[in-house]
Amino acid sequence: MDNLTFTDPISLSRILSAFLFALFVISCESQSPLDEIPEEQRNVSALVIYDGSPAVDGCGWLIHHDQNFHAPVNLDSVFMIDSLEVLLSYNMLESIWNCGWRIPGFKEIEIVEMEKQ
Repeated sequence: MDNLTFTDPISLSRILSAFLFALFVISCESQSPLDEIPEEQRNVSALVIYDGSPAVDGCGWLIHHDQNFHAPVNLDSVFMIDSLEVLLSYNMLESIWNCGWRIPGFKEIEIVEMEKQ
């Protein structure tokens, strides 16, 4: 069996590749999804509200926070409890949820973190 030495081109390239990969991994900063959310949208108290079925002019599940209603695009079924108090962090989206007879509708949000209070 041949012994590989550091002068072997294949061995040297593998070592160099492993070193560069390790350097890359170490240099990457881990960023939390919360780092990109504005302060006023982090860890806020809110209510989950059911506003009736959209099939019969309701608006479905809404989030009530800071005297405004928002339509969540990714509300987990675990939190689909009417009048549930939650603590959440969210991103405000540009889209509007037009439902029922409400014009304009509700601004949509993407929930980043949510927990029951």
